[in-house]
This record gives sequence, structure tokens and C-alpha cells, in this order.
Amino acid sequence: MKKLKFMLALAFAFCLCACDSSESIPQETNLISNYTEENHYTCGKNVTWDFDETTATLTISGTDEMQDFGYGSYGCIPLSAPWVNLQADIKTVVIENGVTTIGNLAFDKCTALESITIPDSVTKIGSDAFRSCTALQSVMIPEHVTEIGDWAFDECTALESITIPEHVTRIADTAFLKCSALQAIHVAENNQNYSSENGVLFDKNKTILITFPLQNSQIEYTIPESVTEIEAFAFYENSVLKSITIPEHIKSIDDNMFFRCSALETVVIPDSVTEIGDSAFSECSSLKSIIIPDSVTYIGDETFSKCTALESITIPESVTYLGIDDFLGCSALQSLTFNCNLYTQITYHDTDDYLISNKITIYGSKDSIAESYAEAYHATYICLDET
Repeated sequence: MKKLKFMLALAFAFCLCACDSSESIPQETNLISNYTEENHYTCGKNVTWDFDETTATLTISGTDEMQDFGYGSYGCIPLSAPWVNLQADIKTVVIENGVTTIGNLAFDKCTALESITIPDSVTKIGSDAFRSCTALQSVMIPEHVTEIGDWAFDECTALESITIPEHVTRIADTAFLKCSALQAIHVAENNQNYSSENGVLFDKNKTILITFPLQNSQIEYTIPESVTEIEAFAFYENSVLKSITIPEHIKSIDDNMFFRCSALETVVIPDSVTEIGDSAFSECSSLKSIIIPDSVTYIGDETFSKCTALESITIPESVTYLGIDDFLGCSALQSLTFNCNLYTQITYHDTDDYLISNKITIYGSKDSIAESYAEAYHATYICLDET
């Protein structure tokens, strides 16, 4: 028994050492919710909170930063917001003047939250601060906010529009991810870092396209010629856009850029593009055809997977790398041509979810990846070398 107790104590000590020892861990490691004499609870060094059940209002007061929650500076032990058990009850949040930040994950999954008052003293909105606040329709961001963190408004599915004030210097490219009702992002004219055009968010000089709102009214969109870079999640899960033209200056289509753009039918890719990333067009269920220019040398994994309307595609001679599972689940694919001379093996999934259409004809060189595809999927194969 003594030996067992010793081993348990040793294991416990080892677990503590595995955490970040450079920071002290609060006494309450699961919730920061220490009661104070003022009949409030703490959620920061000089910040307290109180919840009024009658009005369903959470009030944050103080003269300092709000605590960051989640996996932060305390190593391997996550910190939950002290009102975590009230997430489904909070309808209104009032942050009083003096509080300077909104902490990471502060109001994550507050699904009943309808309105929030943010004072002028706030300068930062932390990562995941309002993630999955599905009832939140509008937010007034005060003038002195300089930073909007990663996934700050992710999955705020009722949010229709938002205005970026003039002092904001950083907006994460995932800040408005999966905001399925978002129609427009407006930017104050005096902002020195960001701009907007027809509700689309850009950097100041319109060289970087950051976010194309998921419910923007433009169903045919030509990216401005000034744009040289598109953020990876700019068009992620757009269900409205039918046609897009990419300008000549773009060199790569990043991972997931058009992932699950379910209405997308036409894409014009310029000769400047050399790389198409993983899942770039995955689950674009309305895409019937796409022309890959001769400039492309790299096509990532699952790039066109589950494009269920895709009927034909040609891989140009310039391609030197073709990822795995690129056409799996393309059930309407009739013609797949490999002009490139790739000699490699493929990953084959023998399930209905991943099968290529049994009507497909595959064209390519002898002993190349084309022949491997045809063999794996029992497709008709025509050797271009012989024809």
C-alpha cells in the first residue's frame, strides 16, 4: 500500500512539472471566480462580474484587462470563464468603462446573447471572444479598439454587418469565419490599415483581400487588379457566389480558399498561379468544369474532392506534384486527362463516399499516375502515347 501511495504521489508530481512552471497556477484552475466583498466575482486583476437573473444581464466592471480564458499562460490547465454555466442564459452583456480588453473565449458559446455594450476604454477583442454567439445580430466596436483576434466572431450566424473603426491595426483572417448571415464589412475612411469596397474587406491599399462576406449580394465577382494576395479563408464556405475571376498577380490559391463554396460554377484562374493548395475547391458541389493553366506546378491533397458536379478536368504538363484523394467523391466526373508525366502511386478508398464515377474515361501516359487511377477505380483508360 505504501508503495502504491508513493507511486501515485510521484505520478501527480510529474503531471504538475509537465505544465509550464514559469507561471504560477491560480488556486482555482478550472474557474476564475473568486468572491469579493463588493458582492461581485473576479474575472481579472481589477475586474469583476455580476449576473442579474431577472434581466439576464452580465455586467463586467473594473479598471484593467479582462482575464484570458482557455489554454493560456498557465500551461496545460485550461481556464474557463466563470460564467460558463450561464452561457445559455446570458442575453445582454454590459462592459463598463474602465475595462480595457475582452479576454480570449470570454463569451464563447453564449448562444442566447443578443446585445453587448463595449465601452471606449476597450482596445482589444481577444481570440474566440464571441465565437458561436448565434443570436448576436450586431456589434458596435468602439473607436479605440486596435485588435480583433483570431475567430473573434466565428460562427456568429446572425451577425449581418459590422463596422471597423479607424484605429484598428490588426484583424485576424478568421475573425468573421462562418458568419453565414454577414452581408458587409464596413471600414472607417480614416483607418490607415484597412479598407472596404462593396462590403468586402481589404488592406488599406487593396493589395490583400481578407474577407468576402458569406451573404454579400455579389454573385459574380471579379477580384480587383490591385490584389496580389488572397487570405486563405477569404471565401470559405460561401454559398452565394457563382462566378469568380482571379487577377493576374495572384501566385497561389491557398488551402481551403474556396472550400465548400456550394454555389460556385465558374472560376477563372490566371497564368500567374503556380500552386493550388489542399482542399482549395473541395466540396464545391456546383462546379462542373475548371481550367488549370499551364503555369501550375503543384496541386495539393483533396483539392477537388467531393466536387459532385465536376464533369471534366485536365492536369497540364507543367504539374510536377499531384496530391492524394484529389478527385475522390467526384461522382459526375466523365473525363480526367493527365498531360503531365507523373509516375507515382495513389491512395485508394473502397467506399461509396470516395468512388469516382463509373462513367469516367481517364487519359494519360503509359505507366503513369493516369494508368494507376484507371486501375484503382476500374475506369476506362486510353493511353495518349499510343494514340
